[in-house]
Amino acid sequence: RAVIVGGSRLYNATTTAASSDLSTITGTVGSETLTLTGSGTIGNANVGLNKSIALGSINLGDGSNGGLASNYSLSSGTLTVNKRTLNATLAREYDGTTSGAGSSLASLTGLQGGETLSLTGSGTVQSKNVGDNKSVTLGSLTLADGTGVASNYSLSSAAMNVTQRSVILSGSRIYNGTSTAASSDLSTITGTIGSETLNLTGSGTLSNANVDSNKSVRLESIALSDGSNGGLASNYRVASASVSVTPRVLRLSGVRSKTRGSRVVASNELRLSNTIPGERLIVNGSGLIPNTKHSVVHRLQLGSLSIANGTGSASNYTLSGGNHEFKINFSRKNHVKEKMNAFKKLGKRLFVKAPAPPTPNVVAVVAAPRAAPAAGPRASPSAAGPAPGGGGATNSSGPAGGGDSAGASPGGASNDSSGEGSAQDESEADD
Repeated sequence: RAVIVGGSRLYNATTTAASSDLSTITGTVGSETLTLTGSGTIGNANVGLNKSIALGSINLGDGSNGGLASNYSLSSGTLTVNKRTLNATLAREYDGTTSGAGSSLASLTGLQGGETLSLTGSGTVQSKNVGDNKSVTLGSLTLADGTGVASNYSLSSAAMNVTQRSVILSGSRIYNGTSTAASSDLSTITGTIGSETLNLTGSGTLSNANVDSNKSVRLESIALSDGSNGGLASNYRVASASVSVTPRVLRLSGVRSKTRGSRVVASNELRLSNTIPGERLIVNGSGLIPNTKHSVVHRLQLGSLSIANGTGSASNYTLSGGNHEFKINFSRKNHVKEKMNAFKKLGKRLFVKAPAPPTPNVVAVVAAPRAAPAAGPRASPSAAGPAPGGGGATNSSGPAGGGDSAGASPGGASNDSSGEGSAQDESEADD
């Protein structure tokens, strides 16, 4: 008696129709049963209904209830190949959304024969935060061909692992003589989502204390903490950190008190400040001030001033951008000394002695002896008046002229002397 075999199996990427896949034998009598051994083949491996089997080595075997294989013959067989279900695992870093995009596919469980597939569309998870095996509502997630054919499979379920998002820390600080990188030095956190912010605690270390750009930081106790706008530290991790150490700005200052000097300020007149305690530097060259007015704090131009290594390294410091000042602040006593020295250099004397006044020429006037009166009658008193008057005019002429001469010369010498004194005052007033 002829029997027909049939059955079904899930897609397995082969064309084999194993006897174990053929669960139905149609045509036996009554309750008799038969068994099958061997295998056949189907035309292709893909999913399909009632695919014809080339019987190959499939043979009937004795069954139960009196079913003897010798009483039957195998005429044909068919096999239905069904889609194999797959489970998808998605994985991505925290992105602040509940989306589970097909592009985040990490694996598909159930693929056959080394085949690959991809996913398109997207599903959703209940929470945006970091977590493992988060159930995904499939939404528009769909299988797509890879090296395998998507129509041979169906997507049964999906789960998503949301991992911590990597952030990078960076910042800068001024050279401070240590290799410590404090969390406060790391002012920039790159990689956070949207407006979310994070805070930092702890500190790390640098390989050395010296000035350099983007120095790698060993994280040590540096840790993220919750920030604002939904920024949760648990959704992030620190991938790396770097700090740029910039030169420390120095300040030059000084006071010149013994002399006014010139506009040029020598390095030995200056004091260096804002170095790290215990570090010493050498100042070379000279600077320049706008003028030499005293009792004024002048802005010091650097000119050729520079710093060199001492116990500290000059490359960790800079004079650029510093507030450099110099003051000329000498006393009145030193001011006078300086003026005297200046006059001496010019071959002049500070004080000039006034010339002695000329000695006046005094003319002695001797009265003429009175003439004896002529014989005859005495002259009346009134008649004798004119004679004394004439003598008075003669007596007074010489002394009067001599008195004027004696008074003129001393006055001239006094003016010359005053003129020298005025010149001295003018010189001091200019200062």
